[in-house]
Amino acid sequence: MKYEYRHECIQAQVDQEGRDPRWTYKVYSEKVVQDALNRLGQDGWELVSMEPKWIHGGYEYTVPENVECWYATFKRPLKR
Repeated sequence: MKYEYRHECIQAQVDQEGRDPRWTYKVYSEKVVQDALNRLGQDGWELVSMEPKWIHGGYEYTVPENVECWYATFKRPLKR
């Protein structure tokens, strides 16, 4: 069987309001990731692999703070 492949960066963060409504910050959202995966699955795409893109910040650049997005590879049978 032959396959077609797709590689995507699935965003994993959403804006959240801070205590002061003038400030927002990024937070990880499982729902955003799950919705993206489910959408692709409904189109027949099967997840092959997923790797996180970590955000590093502050003074300790060796310690990751959060996942910004997921690099994901999908496949599905090639339509003839």
